[in-house]
Amino acid sequence: MTDNILTLQGVVTQGYQVASGLSEENPFPKGTIEMQLLHFAELGLDLRRKIPNLYLGTINVSIAPEQVKVTRPDYRFEQVNWTDQIDPENFFFVEATQVFKGQEYKGFIYYPDPSTKPKVHQHDFSKLEFLGPWIEGINYGDGVELIIRKSTLKFI
Repeated sequence: MTDNILTLQGVVTQGYQVASGLSEENPFPKGTIEMQLLHFAELGLDLRRKIPNLYLGTINVSIAPEQVKVTRPDYRFEQVNWTDQIDPENFFFVEATQVFKGQEYKGFIYYPDPSTKPKVHQHDFSKLEFLGPWIEGINYGDGVELIIRKSTLKFI
C-alpha cells in the first residue's frame, strides 16, 4: 500500500483569494468555498464533518517544476450549479495530508475542473489547492509536503 503513496514537496503561494473571499475584486464576498459547501454535502461530501475546524479557503501549494492533473479523484461532482453568476462547474476532491513543521493536517485537494472554468484562461498545473483545517502560523513561502495517493494524479 505504501508504494501507492506520493509525497510532494511544495511551497505555499498566494492564490487569487476567491475561495476565501479575501480578494477585493471577488464577485463572491463570502468566498466560493462557503457558497459551495451545501452543494457538496448534498452530493455526498460533507466537508464540515470530514474536516474538523474547516478553513473556508484553500492553501495554494506550488509543486513546481512538477505539473499534475487530478485524474482519479475520491469525489467527482459534475455540473454543480452553485451560483447564478457563472456556468455550472465540475469539482474533484482527493484525500490528502498536508505536513507543516512536522504536524499533519488531513484534508482534500480541491480541484475545480479547468475545462469548466472558461474565465480562467490558463490553469497552473504546478499548483494544488489544499482544503483543510486552519493552520496556525503558515505563511506564503513556507515549505510544506502533500501526501497523496499516486493513483489519483497524472504527471504532465
